[in-house]
Amino acid sequence: MTTYTPGVSAVTGVTGVEGIINGQVVINGNLGGTGSSDVLKTVSLAGWGNGSSITSSALTSLALSNSASSLSVGNNLATSLSVSLANVGVAGTPAALNFGPTYTSLALSVSSASLASITAGGVTALTVSGAASVDLTGSSFGALKTVVVSGSAGVTLDASGATVTSVDTS
Repeated sequence: MTTYTPGVSAVTGVTGVEGIINGQVVINGNLGGTGSSDVLKTVSLAGWGNGSSITSSALTSLALSNSASSLSVGNNLATSLSVSLANVGVAGTPAALNFGPTYTSLALSVSSASLASITAGGVTALTVSGAASVDLTGSSFGALKTVVVSGSAGVTLDASGATVTSVDTS
């Protein structure tokens, strides 16, 4: 005796919705339109897709989790950025994070192991804190002068450039 289980009818594929591309997130902090000032100071992203971007010259706080995708930040005014990382770039693939040339101070707080390739051409001061480690192999900090690692945080970073004057892990 053969038992047959009925299947489902064929399903036709659906064209993607304009502006939604595999988890890509595009945020513009200039909420008032042309000529208005940016107001977006804090952003939290979990599981974003490649090619995601945030444009806000007011951005000073960024929380990132659960993604190994690329993200760029466009900023023309703010000079300090605090970034919390949790499970970013895990599974051997670093998240490509481009913070541009304007930020001069970057504070990373790591709550669970993360792997990121950060480009931040203007950063002169890098602080890493938290309960977990972050691997920043492949990162580019062209103006980096000081690195401070505190708490039980760990960091892997090639900070051997000619501009680095101080590394403090006390």
